[in-house]
Amino acid sequence: MDYQQRELRRAAAQAFAESLDKLEQTIWTPEDEQASFSCPIDLEQAVAEIEQLIQSQENSTSKQDATEAPSE
Repeated sequence: MDYQQRELRRAAAQAFAESLDKLEQTIWTPEDEQASFSCPIDLEQAVAEIEQLIQSQENSTSKQDATEAPSE
């Protein structure tokens, strides 16, 4: 995968994580704060995990393509 595609995917993953954060802020109510249940989101970590997942999926797809014999 070339650099431009990786950057697009990274930006998409970051935008997705930001959207999730905004959604969490929208639905967060004062009662939730009293429950002492917190779910902190580290944006950079979330992006890194998404990129890692995408990379592993691409690697497994590449390995499958390499092992499949051409059908004739």
